[in-house]
Amino acid sequence: MVVRFCSMSELEAQDQKRESISFERIFGLLFLLLVILILINSDFFSIKKIEIHGNRYVAETEVLLRSGISPRQNIFQANTGRAKANLLNDPRIAGVTIIRRFPDKVILSISERIPRCWANYRNRPIVISESGFVIDSPSAPPDGLPLLSGIHPRTVKFGQRLHDAKLIQGLKILATADSGLRRQIREINLENYHLYLKLPGHATLVEINLGNATRLTKKLFNLKAILGNVATQELIKIDLRIPDVPTILTGNSKAIGP
Repeated sequence: MVVRFCSMSELEAQDQKRESISFERIFGLLFLLLVILILINSDFFSIKKIEIHGNRYVAETEVLLRSGISPRQNIFQANTGRAKANLLNDPRIAGVTIIRRFPDKVILSISERIPRCWANYRNRPIVISESGFVIDSPSAPPDGLPLLSGIHPRTVKFGQRLHDAKLIQGLKILATADSGLRRQIREINLENYHLYLKLPGHATLVEINLGNATRLTKKLFNLKAILGNVATQELIKIDLRIPDVPTILTGNSKAIGP
């Protein structure tokens, strides 16, 4: 066995070589990081397009402003978590998904709470979604939505669901009605379960007596059949408390049965 001893000069040369290799690696790594940082912060990764999907009732400009994401912003620096939280603070918005599409696109997808009706709370209208959430409080009654009267919520908080038994019944009536009938309903009085419809050719509202919120499918099916077969200009009142035997009051007769 032969043991070879290195001289001091040879050891120093090996150390210098190792130091040179380490320095080259560190320099190469730093240079690579610098290139990446320059590339990331370049105009190549500036947001040039923001797509907004799913909005029907909330305007695109509102979605964009609430999100805090703007064109020319660096796509890596866009705070999607904060944008999502900001959007969910709007009671009209139920869910948010934000996707980055590199190098320069952001997609904001929202799901909205659909406005279904309105009610009075402390002499001010509140808009209620189809799932019972309070989503708005306009200064005037909203167009195109029916009034739910006869409900008396104790407290109202925006973005939270109203807990009111009669409200649930009112929403059930509206969910059972088709879109055409919903457009004709101007009011649902939940004290006595009367509907008030605005029909073509009528200066006043036509009263519909449901009696209660049972057998709604049958009652509203009969109501649609009556509206399709009786001259609506002559209608005054329809009694559907007994859905199999509806009673129709017109301007030309006291009552018409089946």
